[in-house]
Amino acid sequence: MTEPGAAAACAFAGILAGPLYTVLSVLCAPLLYRAARITADILFFLLFAAVFAGVCAAFRLPAVRAYMILSALAGLLLY
Repeated sequence: MTEPGAAAACAFAGILAGPLYTVLSVLCAPLLYRAARITADILFFLLFAAVFAGVCAAFRLPAVRAYMILSALAGLLLY
């Protein structure tokens, strides 16, 4: 796969991870404990990494590079 295609696939992974953040933030909204929110953020980033790895495996992308991570974060911000 070409680099622009890999960047688009990684941005797609970021867009897919957006609803995960929404669900976790809704579940954590009534909690007032800071530790619960930190735990939810850690859980989100672990799930985000799993989505990213799944998209990389599904599209058979090359080794992870900096532009791929930046594309995934840009896709998350686009969501």
